[in-house]
Amino acid sequence: MELATEKGVARELKNETPVLSLIGTRGKEPEWNNRRQSTGHIGIPLVSTNFIDTIPMLSRLFSDLGLKLSWLTDSDSGLSIDASSDLSGIFFVENAKESTDSKGRKIIPMQAFVDAYDIYTVFGIGGQYQLGNHNIVAIIFFTKEKFSKTIAQRFLPLINLFKTFTTKHVLQQRIFSD
Repeated sequence: MELATEKGVARELKNETPVLSLIGTRGKEPEWNNRRQSTGHIGIPLVSTNFIDTIPMLSRLFSDLGLKLSWLTDSDSGLSIDASSDLSGIFFVENAKESTDSKGRKIIPMQAFVDAYDIYTVFGIGGQYQLGNHNIVAIIFFTKEKFSKTIAQRFLPLINLFKTFTTKHVLQQRIFSD
């Protein structure tokens, strides 16, 4: 709700609004190892394509993964991934300090974080579950290393492995179950 209020879209929230939810986190700082301690990323309501476009990293993530967002405005359309992405894809930002989107915005807007932790390449792997629902998953890595998209693509098989091991929990709607 905090992000929706900050971005001026709180009035657009509905009970059926999909939310991009943080289900796990791991990192250098102790608070990075507990998703409940996340500030600003624990849940991002996907109220509209316009809203998603206000968040450069999220917009790039959906675009790079081949996620078509027409389902946000067309109630007859389900979440779908571009067929060429084979239900999984890669998100890639070679240089977190300098990479910008088509509007000239930093793709990784939290530049204080990038500088403080000497982040260079950011990449993610993700995709859609083959369950006939709107469940997607993305795993995002913030690295100090500089490497090419070809190297990042080597991680892509992990997303299918992750989906294989979590499909049962998704079907049982037990993602947040301890």
